[in-house]
Amino acid sequence: MRLILKFLVVAVSLLFVSNLNGQIQISEVASNGYVELVNTGSSTVDVSSYWLCNRPSYSQLSNLTVECGQLNMAPGATVTVSGFNLNSAGDELGVYINSTFGSPAGLMDYVIFGNRQGPSRETVAVSAGLWALGNRAPAIPASQSLNKNTNATGVSAFTTGASSICPNPAPPTGPASGQIQISEIASNGYVELVNTGTSTVDISNYWLCNRPSYSQLSNLTVECGQLNMAPGATVTVSGFSINSAGDELGVYINST
Repeated sequence: MRLILKFLVVAVSLLFVSNLNGQIQISEVASNGYVELVNTGSSTVDVSSYWLCNRPSYSQLSNLTVECGQLNMAPGATVTVSGFNLNSAGDELGVYINSTFGSPAGLMDYVIFGNRQGPSRETVAVSAGLWALGNRAPAIPASQSLNKNTNATGVSAFTTGASSICPNPAPPTGPASGQIQISEIASNGYVELVNTGTSTVDISNYWLCNRPSYSQLSNLTVECGQLNMAPGATVTVSGFSINSAGDELGVYINST
C-alpha cells in the first residue's frame, strides 16, 4: 500500500511539472532586443523570479525593464521586457523557471537563431524536448521580429515577419506616490510594508535603501505576505541590514 501511495505521489508530481513546463513561452523577439513572453496556461503565474538565458549572459526578469504587460501574468497575458543582451544576427534565448541553467527541468522555452556559434544551452533544450540539435531559426531582419506559433515546437514554430511587439505601451504611470509605505520596523531588522492604495502592486522589483546598502525586494526573504500586494495587504521581509540604534530606510520603485 505504501509503495502504491508513493507511486501516486511521484506520478502527480511529474504531471504537475509536465503541465507547468512550457506554460510560459517565447512569443516574439524583436530586432531591438525586446522579448515578449506569453502565458499559455490556465493559471496566473508570477514570472518575476524567472530567468532569460543567452549563455554566458543571464538576467532575472525582475531586473529587466517591463515595456508592456505585467510580470504577474494572467492566463493568455503577454509581457514585454527590454534590457537583455541579444544580437539579431544570431543568438539564443532560453526561458528558465530558476537558475539551474544546466538542467532541462527548469527550461520552459528555447530558440537559437541566425549565425549563433560557440557555447550555448542548445543541448539542454534538446534534452528538454524543445529543440533538435543543429537547427537554427532565421536571423531577425532590421525592424522585424522572430515570431513563434505557440501551438508548435522546435525550429518550425519560429518565423520572421512584421513586429507587433508592444504596439501601444501604456504610459509609465506606476502606482500612486506613497502607495507602498513602511508600516513597521522591528529590532531584529524585519521590515513590514503596506499597500495603502486601491490597486494591486507587484513590488518584487522595488528596492530598500540604507545608503550605501541597497537590496531589491525579490532578493530578500519574505517572512509573511506576498510581494504581489493587494490593496490593504502587508508583506514582511528580512535580510536587509538595519541597525536598531540608528539608521535610515527608504522604499524605492526603481534603482534611481
